[in-house]
Amino acid sequence: ELKQSLPKVNTVQCDVSKWTDTKTIVQSIGPVDHLVNNAGIGKKHSLLKITEEDFNQIFDINVKAAINITQT
Repeated sequence: ELKQSLPKVNTVQCDVSKWTDTKTIVQSIGPVDHLVNNAGIGKKHSLLKITEEDFNQIFDINVKAAINITQT
């Protein structure tokens, strides 16, 4: 749908939590003029019950991924 209304727009799908993969994709498409950081996750349980693994996954995707793709 986006491609039809804006044919010059290039969209890509990737796992933004994987820094190397993200950098490879950006390098393959060339310079990025506009960026929409639209990745985020949450967990359905109480903050008091969050595990270190849950926290790391949330932080990696919600914070680190945005920094990674912006720097790339």
